[in-house]
Amino acid sequence: MTEWKEYKLIDITEPIKETYIPNGSENLLYIGLEHIEQATLRLNGIGKSTDVTSNKFLFKLNDVLFGKLRVYFRKVVKPKFNGICSTDIWVFRAKEGFSQDFLFYFFANWDFVNLADGGEGGTRMPRADWNFLKHTVWNIPTLLEQKSIASILSSLDDKID
Repeated sequence: MTEWKEYKLIDITEPIKETYIPNGSENLLYIGLEHIEQATLRLNGIGKSTDVTSNKFLFKLNDVLFGKLRVYFRKVVKPKFNGICSTDIWVFRAKEGFSQDFLFYFFANWDFVNLADGGEGGTRMPRADWNFLKHTVWNIPTLLEQKSIASILSSLDDKID
């Protein structure tokens, strides 16, 4: 087994907050929390930017989207397209030296979800707290091993579909 190292989450990734201000003329794909199935890591629909009226976050192909509201629903997806999403969804890209595919499975892992759920703020609308999560420490394999793990998990996902 190769050597795994400890990293703070902020050393692996951090939320991308590229803002989209709706103007009514662009036709972008939109993902809200309502479009992400609970716990399945799949979309159940897609909206349009022409239907939104408030600011959203931009995301790119293969970014990891993590629903930060009521984290226990495990709303995590990796869209195969560019678009916009609710500001109740974090957009993540792996930093250099880390695999984007591995990052997706990392965020989908119930250990991470449960920790994020335990560090939520707010009572009426509990949200995951990045200021808490960014300092959590995780054992992460080498980039080569990250890619191998993600490949195996992806092939299993393909069999489930």
